[in-house]
Amino acid sequence: MKIAIPEHQGRVAPVFDTCGRMLIFTRDENREVLVAEQDWSTVSRQSRAVRLKELGIDVLLCGAISCGIEDQIHGQGISHVAWLAGEVATILKAYREGRAMNPEYAMPGTLVCRQRRQMRQGGIEVYYGPEGETVGAVIDHLLQGRLELIQANQVCGGGQF
Repeated sequence: MKIAIPEHQGRVAPVFDTCGRMLIFTRDENREVLVAEQDWSTVSRQSRAVRLKELGIDVLLCGAISCGIEDQIHGQGISHVAWLAGEVATILKAYREGRAMNPEYAMPGTLVCRQRRQMRQGGIEVYYGPEGETVGAVIDHLLQGRLELIQANQVCGGGQF
C-alpha cells in the first residue's frame, strides 16, 4: 500500500490544493517507510489527482481539500482521509491503528465538515433543514419527509455557496 501525505515543517500541510511538498510512504509489515519526497510547488490543482494515480497512491492523508479536487481523487480510485492536523509520524500511526478519524487529529473547527463528508463518501444522501438545530431535530424532519436533498455542490463547507 502506498500512502501520500502533503507535508509542511514536519506536519500535515494545512491545504492539499496548494501544498508544496508530498511525502510518499509504503507499508512494510507494521510500519510505514518513507520512499519519496517530492516538490509539488509546480503541480497544478487540476493535475494533482492524476499525479497521485501516476504514483500508484492508494491512500491520501491530508488537511483541508476542496470539493472539486476531492471528487477528482475519488474518480481516480484513491481513498483519502481529510481535515487532519498533526505531526506526520503521529498521523501515520493513527491511520495504521484505525484512529485517524478521532477528534484529536482533526483540524480545528472541522469536525462537522468531516462528518458531512464521511456521510457523502459513504453514499448516504445528506439532508438539512432550516429547523434542524440539533441532530435529533434533523432526523425527525428527515423521517417526516420535511427536508430537502442537498446537492453535491452544496455539501462542501456545510452550506450553499
